[in-house]
Amino acid sequence: MRYVNVPTPPKRTCLTCRSVFPATLEHWPSNPAGRDGIRPHCLDCYNANRREAYSIDPEPIRRRNRERYAARAQHFQALAHVGPGLSSYPEEE
Repeated sequence: MRYVNVPTPPKRTCLTCRSVFPATLEHWPSNPAGRDGIRPHCLDCYNANRREAYSIDPEPIRRRNRERYAARAQHFQALAHVGPGLSSYPEEE
């Protein structure tokens, strides 16, 4: 039996709490625009920050969620009116 040398992910330090975790999505929130794809604050600090922001002023988050819900509902209503087997997307020319 051959063992494969699996490299361990590098460690990162959270900018807020200074905890050290492996640089995986298990411990860090994703950031598609970032250099390595993860945010500089650990998942616990990120979630605490989001909870605090929501408790201070929930209206912007509620407004964004209402807009997203309305857009998705509109999309699925349009799909329901197309009929079975037909696509709501324009045909390619």
